[in-house]
Amino acid sequence: MGKTALQPPTTNRSIAGADTAQNPTELDARRTWSIGLLSLDIYFFWFSLYLFVPILSVYAKSLGASLSMIGFIVSAYGLTQLIVRIPIGMLSDRLGRRRPFVTAAFIIVVVSVVGLAWSPDPTWLLIFRGLTGLAAATWVTTTVLYTSYFPKHRSVKAIAFATFFQGMSLVMATAAGGLLADAYGWTSTFYLAIIPAGLGAALSLFLADDITLDRSKSFSLKDLRHAKGVELLVIASVLGCLTQYANYATTFSFVPVYAADIGASKAALGWLSTVVFLPHTLCALVSVRLSERLGERMLVILGLIIMGFTSVGIPFIQNIPLLVISRVLYGVGTGISFPVMMGLSIKQIDREQRASAMGVFQAVYALGMFAGPAMSGVVADGWGISGMFYSVGALCFIAALIAGRLIPGES
Repeated sequence: MGKTALQPPTTNRSIAGADTAQNPTELDARRTWSIGLLSLDIYFFWFSLYLFVPILSVYAKSLGASLSMIGFIVSAYGLTQLIVRIPIGMLSDRLGRRRPFVTAAFIIVVVSVVGLAWSPDPTWLLIFRGLTGLAAATWVTTTVLYTSYFPKHRSVKAIAFATFFQGMSLVMATAAGGLLADAYGWTSTFYLAIIPAGLGAALSLFLADDITLDRSKSFSLKDLRHAKGVELLVIASVLGCLTQYANYATTFSFVPVYAADIGASKAALGWLSTVVFLPHTLCALVSVRLSERLGERMLVILGLIIMGFTSVGIPFIQNIPLLVISRVLYGVGTGISFPVMMGLSIKQIDREQRASAMGVFQAVYALGMFAGPAMSGVVADGWGISGMFYSVGALCFIAALIAGRLIPGES
């Protein structure tokens, strides 16, 4: 970005590591400003991306999509991220820049939501849903930029804060999306998403970029493979993949379809997503404290077990109030486990390679975002929607076993 009062000095230290060169009061003020501004941008970004999510699968069905096609439409979001997240992370590390990717993401959101509003059939929904995944893939650089404002050993804490602001946005977006669709029709959710995306793009121009990284280093997947902390990165990535499989098979795909079948209104579809994101958000905020008391490994195991039981129980629920309670508990499970997984993925990685590492983590969990809706749609067509929920629950229990065996204990 241009030379402004918001730009950090071009030294060989990051914002979090420049304590010896800057006045502590000045450093704290700049760090606080950067964290606050990016937190607001995180809120706008995810609000624009998720305002229409609660009604997307039902909207696709109204345009004639089969259950399998609904799964593919939702999974297109994850497929794009699976393809581009690692290249985005590596490009960011090579350039030593993060902020331009944030701005580009908002521009892509505007284009994609307009395309979704104008889609005449499920095929066009599939295409523009994939484009929203390109915007979401920049979460790689956003999270790394956010953690650059914190000391390296506080990466889990930084991710918890970023997840909190993301979650608050999802709570508001999903609640508003259902109400908007109920009052003004399906496409109103797409058009309203343009407003926060535009505001976010404008604010991103004033972000302090982390331009103090050492760009003399070369980066490749081979380099990352031999980096310190790569074992923990792999473990966290696999668990993140299984978690997102469960999330996208249930919350974003077939819980709305199941709820509509048992009598949920359009507004209720929005609230069903909201009641997942609200406890997810609140638990993400306290996950750092909980991990200090229970340990990171135990917190991940506990969250996955909760997700498993609440997924298996869905077919036994025949009314909306009980389904809401079930989804609240599911949100607790994701809120206490997923932020810890994300923080673990870069906890031991050098700062100059964190975007590449985060790209790997998010690309792997994007595989779950793609496979969850696609495979669960096929399972639902073959075994029924109940069999699909049983399979998701079983997968969560398997993930809990993996976490118990492979996440290292803490001293």
